[in-house]
Amino acid sequence: MTTRFDTLSGEAPLVIGHRGASAFLPEHTLEAYRLAIQLGADVIEPDVVPTKDGRLIARHENELSGTTDVSTRAEFADRQTTKIIDGTAFTGWFSEDFTLAEIKTLYAKERIPEIRPGNTAYDGQFRVPTIEEVVALVRDEEARTGREIGIIPETKHPVFFEYEGQYVGGGRIGMDTSQMLVDALKAVGFADPDRVTIQSFELGNLIELQQRIMPAAGVDLPLVQLLGGSYDIAFNLNPANAALGGDVSAYAQFNYPLRVASASNGDLQTPAALQAMAALYAEGIGPFKDYILPTVPLTPRVDGNGDGRAQIGVRLTGETTQLVNDAHAAGLEVYPYTLRDEEFFQALRPDGTPRPPSEEYRQLIETGIDGFFTDSPSTGRVIVDILANEPAPRDPLELDFLGQAVTPFGTSFDGSQIGGLSALTYDAESDAYLALSDDRTPQARFFTVRLDLADGALDTGDQSFTGVQVLADANGQPFANGALDPEGLVITADGSFYSSSEGDANALIPPAVFTLSAFGTQTGSLPVSGDYLPTANQSSGIRQNLAFEALTLSPNGQRLFVGTENALFQDGPAADLYTGSPSRVVEYDTATGQAVREYTYRTEPVQDAPTPAGAFANNGLTELLALDDRGTLLAVERSFSTGVAGNDVRLFLARPDPAGADATGRTPLRKELVLDFDDLGIPIDNVEGMTFGPDLPDGRRTLVFVSDDNFSETQATQFLAFAIDGGTAIA
Repeated sequence: MTTRFDTLSGEAPLVIGHRGASAFLPEHTLEAYRLAIQLGADVIEPDVVPTKDGRLIARHENELSGTTDVSTRAEFADRQTTKIIDGTAFTGWFSEDFTLAEIKTLYAKERIPEIRPGNTAYDGQFRVPTIEEVVALVRDEEARTGREIGIIPETKHPVFFEYEGQYVGGGRIGMDTSQMLVDALKAVGFADPDRVTIQSFELGNLIELQQRIMPAAGVDLPLVQLLGGSYDIAFNLNPANAALGGDVSAYAQFNYPLRVASASNGDLQTPAALQAMAALYAEGIGPFKDYILPTVPLTPRVDGNGDGRAQIGVRLTGETTQLVNDAHAAGLEVYPYTLRDEEFFQALRPDGTPRPPSEEYRQLIETGIDGFFTDSPSTGRVIVDILANEPAPRDPLELDFLGQAVTPFGTSFDGSQIGGLSALTYDAESDAYLALSDDRTPQARFFTVRLDLADGALDTGDQSFTGVQVLADANGQPFANGALDPEGLVITADGSFYSSSEGDANALIPPAVFTLSAFGTQTGSLPVSGDYLPTANQSSGIRQNLAFEALTLSPNGQRLFVGTENALFQDGPAADLYTGSPSRVVEYDTATGQAVREYTYRTEPVQDAPTPAGAFANNGLTELLALDDRGTLLAVERSFSTGVAGNDVRLFLARPDPAGADATGRTPLRKELVLDFDDLGIPIDNVEGMTFGPDLPDGRRTLVFVSDDNFSETQATQFLAFAIDGGTAIA
């Protein structure tokens, strides 16, 4: 890392005053915005909704009774009504049924008095501001402080206001709030892209802003796609809404297969969707913070600070998702919402102890976020400033790329074609690597390979194949054609091997884990649970070519881990553009040969949309490397999409969830990214094998990968070598 922060720019993350300093004053008031700036916010966030006479005011929702005194005003009693907004019924008083003059008679009040009782002292003191008044405040504060202050207005419910919404008493609202916002900002001369960003949960209005509204206005402001519910997708993809203005062609240039479920599930968090956003309209995303640091609910709630009130309702899983990395890979900045210091909004650590607010800020900042929305800008400012003066934390594994050596397709050794290398293990006794070929003919075999790393680098020509051994069954005969799909190979202390076979789901051949002598002859097998047995109706068991792909032995030789590339049928779907897949990892006690534990390893979604749409694409777990006997593993994931050159390969560090087994009886493995091979700047083939190698002359340990060329003339066998400089994963 060349800077302290892993933001896209390398600069410190932005502190965004969420609705102002709403932990201290009623939200969306000029006083709350001013305080946020005084407490160190770089940017303030006004949500905007329209009045009946077409002015934009700052409110979190167009329903006014939650944040103003409108319900106490007898003159407005007849304005109370029920409206359907984004598919949900709300009863109250709504901004679009009031003129600005009427709005200006209302006073703001605290939205969540049960959590922020101190803020109620300010009820009835502050008015509701317009967007123009917010801009004027920013200019005043810039003049006073000498700092540049940004705003990030959010357009609320664009579909409702333009297409679905009705005034109280009837009549279509028909207001384009995106157009209104741009017009208002331009009218007051505040449309600087370095100071103004527009955000929305909906896609359609952001796309329209980028393609029509802003070009026509002669402005080009950055756009942030908020994640956590995009109602416009459900609206536009429903043919019944065509008469109201629903139009699926709104997404015609969005290169991702949206579906109705995309409105509310995690589809928009996937790598392919993020890439589509970046290509068409967005400069950033605004995810819910739990999309980065996931939590699980707690029942009942827990008293974290000993005040007698049980308020904490979630526990961190210990996992960090790949959302920030995926967004940055697409060129998108990341601004999670919302950090709040009160206990009600906190989480327990994975071990069950309370996590203080400052730790949450640190954890999110360390993921590389580019800014964050917070109700307490003072806390955010303090933490950012502290971190700016601290050394960068150590990466989980610090790798120095030493180079690659490529063996072309069609190369042979001693009459055996070199190819299909799906596993790699290192024999320290002979200083050689054993590379398993996943040939399903009776010529299943492993090669002896030597890599010359004496000069601290690996180049083509530094690899030499010096031996080949055909595998034999328990009778000493070559395995029958198709009986074996060898994918895993690890050497033991006495020179014998463990190996794994994927089996053949289509032919109902089960996966297997077995032992081999030093000369490749089967000497035994380990039991495999009936859960893994293939079934003709695909109701359970392994998927074709997605079974026992990964195999590793713990450093002390006491634990063997074998992992499926994707989920068993009964566990969930295979990976696709929308979701990852819950692979299983089985842990064996090598002394007894019995399975003692199972884990769930969830892969990432497919990284790229295939061409043509609907063509084959998959992302899977291809290899594991045990760092200890407690389930700490390095894991390789490889994503391939038809029509997309090469493979997307990532290396993760996975650790068991401290909470232990979940309802499935398996312990989730929590991941953090170690290396995205795209960062190497070279084409990456189908990486499937990984092993530690010898120490370099300078004392650093080596980590070596090998690719499976699928016996295809369009691919090659690729060895990739790294030196381990340090990190937190390996002592």
